[in-house]
Amino acid sequence: MNDALKERKAVLAPQIKKLREVRKEFEEVEAEYGRKKSTYDKVFTVCFLFDKGRGIGREGGPAIVLNFKTMLAFIPTHIP
Repeated sequence: MNDALKERKAVLAPQIKKLREVRKEFEEVEAEYGRKKSTYDKVFTVCFLFDKGRGIGREGGPAIVLNFKTMLAFIPTHIP
């Protein structure tokens, strides 16, 4: 029985090691996504509040997109 467990452990150990590496990579990607989403949400909120007073009609829609794109240009692409 101990031999069977040792064999299973020997087979599973490399797979577990790979899964740990993938998990670490996933956590890094998830953290980056969270940072980018937070930035997007903040910019969208600012643009929405900025344009809220103007009224959103046919003329208001393009102004929101333009302001949003302009603000995105000033946001750093990475957070130190």
